[in-house]
Amino acid sequence: MDLKNPGTAMSLILTEVRSGTLPKTFLIEGKDEASRKEAARICAAALVCESDEVPCTECNACKKVLEGRHPDVTVINAGEDKVGVDDIRKVRLDANISPFEAECKIVIFDGAQNLNVQSQNALLKILEEPPRSVYFILTAPSSKLLLQTVDSRCAKFSLGSLSAKDVYRSVCDVSGGLSDKDNARVCNAVLYLDGFVPSEKSIASLKNAIDICTDFYMSGRFPFDRLPSKKEESADLQLILRVLSLCSLEILRAKKGTPVQDGGILGKEALDIAVMRTPLKTSYSRSAFFAELSERIDENANISAVTASLRAGIYD
Repeated sequence: MDLKNPGTAMSLILTEVRSGTLPKTFLIEGKDEASRKEAARICAAALVCESDEVPCTECNACKKVLEGRHPDVTVINAGEDKVGVDDIRKVRLDANISPFEAECKIVIFDGAQNLNVQSQNALLKILEEPPRSVYFILTAPSSKLLLQTVDSRCAKFSLGSLSAKDVYRSVCDVSGGLSDKDNARVCNAVLYLDGFVPSEKSIASLKNAIDICTDFYMSGRFPFDRLPSKKEESADLQLILRVLSLCSLEILRAKKGTPVQDGGILGKEALDIAVMRTPLKTSYSRSAFFAELSERIDENANISAVTASLRAGIYD
């Protein structure tokens, strides 16, 4: 990150650090995981920096933070570590211990959207009343991925949406050798999937979702046998439903004469067939129907019940 031109969100954060008005609990949101991580560490460095112009990145405190070895900065990778209620309790206890070197302590929750409901609820009390010398920094693709009760207690700084070029680069880095055509379709989906974080696993799941949607519109028959059926696969089913909803909107736009770049998510051939076969009213109703089923999964609906609803309503 160029600290001479850090962008609107980081400029605002650093201004508040320098003026002493930075909220004790805040969320850094944005689609690019690396940018979120870097922004959180720069914020932490600024808070403990020993220079007049923070963060200098050259003082001993800044170097320790950026190298991951400052005793007053704790980084919890919620995307890789299984963070339970007991872990949150340890954080709460540690937060009440005075800083070792700096004037404050910082706890960073990388990938806070991966904390389970119980862990997020356990965080609430300390987020509401953080100790005077402690800052909590959460990072996530979107505040919408957190519990509303947690979201409401965080000030939010958005790093902004990635450009199509940035998304394409991120997808190509982790897509495992997809063709240029498939990469383009995946990128078109990522640009509209709020909170989607490109990784090797997530891109593979998204490619599968797009293939299912394409086959459906190419053949006119829904491939129910290819849907995930296990409880632990509910996120994959939700992704398929979200892509189905996006495809319905894409068909709707095409039917109204709005150009769809690069064939959109479905690809030109499948999109042309879908536009020819799908009535305008059906495109409207399907988009809402798929979105509603996706929301049911957010509400912990049984995966079999959601699939049954899809089977019952897909051709209505």
